[in-house]
Amino acid sequence: MSFTIYKIYLKDNPELFYIGSTKNYRTRKNRHKSQTKTCKSFLHRTIRKHGGFDNIVFEKLEDYNYTFEDDEYQEQLFIEEIWVRHLQPTLNTNKPCKINWKTYFKIE
Repeated sequence: MSFTIYKIYLKDNPELFYIGSTKNYRTRKNRHKSQTKTCKSFLHRTIRKHGGFDNIVFEKLEDYNYTFEDDEYQEQLFIEEIWVRHLQPTLNTNKPCKINWKTYFKIE
């Protein structure tokens, strides 16, 4: 199994962007397009405010293969959280997961 980390940004204002993850990139892209019409999330309201779906770019950032078969979804959210912390997107309102970095990396 694999998943994709992706970025959505506005053509006319690339500083406004979103980071997400999905197991099916094409399906998720179509779902975002559909949600842009009616969804009240900050991301989709911003897209509507700035010209709609025709004014956004989807960009694949990285494809990953799962390494932990017993907890695939948690691994996906963990990788997404790393990207979110690194790029600091302006349109993400929810954190992918809560990571206890000290526990995960065994830092005292």
